[in-house]
Amino acid sequence: DAAARARAGERTDERVHERAGGWTDERAGERTAERGGQWSGERSRTGMGRDDAMTRSEERLHVGVESREVGRARLRKYVVTEEVEQTVPLRHDEVRVEREPITDANRDAALTGPEIGEAEYEVVLHEERPVVETETVPVERVRLTTEEHISEETVRARVRKEHIKGETEGFDEARDDIGSRGDIGDRGDIGGRGDIGDRGDVGSRDDLRSRRGRDDRGDTGRGRRL
Repeated sequence: DAAARARAGERTDERVHERAGGWTDERAGERTAERGGQWSGERSRTGMGRDDAMTRSEERLHVGVESREVGRARLRKYVVTEEVEQTVPLRHDEVRVEREPITDANRDAALTGPEIGEAEYEVVLHEERPVVETETVPVERVRLTTEEHISEETVRARVRKEHIKGETEGFDEARDDIGSRGDIGDRGDIGGRGDIGDRGDVGSRDDLRSRRGRDDRGDTGRGRRL
């Protein structure tokens, strides 16, 4: 049957070509959808019209300052008693007996005195003593003032960031399965022997291309016309 041979040759060429990695992404997607049922050509074409973009977000650190009370300061006055030493000059009287001879200068004063007899003469002695007094006097004024000082401090915190990476699945896995097992569904085995079911032997790629060319020129066309 020419039509059956043409269809068999076409399927054979497709399987070998698929095993060799010659399918395009679109054809590989359709073949994978037929085998796994995960994707369909219609769904792939429909998804092209949607906005499949993802928004990547991240947290950013914003550091502010706040004023808070850390303590109180006050002035308190108290009295301390201490010993103070100070040297001051003090004067006092002392008695000293002076004797002078009678001369023409003092003769008259000496003769005016009483006759010979007893007499007394007193002299008052004086001295200075320290008198301690205290006096309160202002010495200084004290007040509280505040000053601002600027310092630097390093702040550390953890922020989260989103990352986006692309992943592919389905197409490459299906192709790897075909390459490792060498079979395609239940339609025939393509192993190292180059056979497809019971419909014939498949040798090299050149044989398949020449066979497909003959089918396209002759038997395939006649089979389809039948």
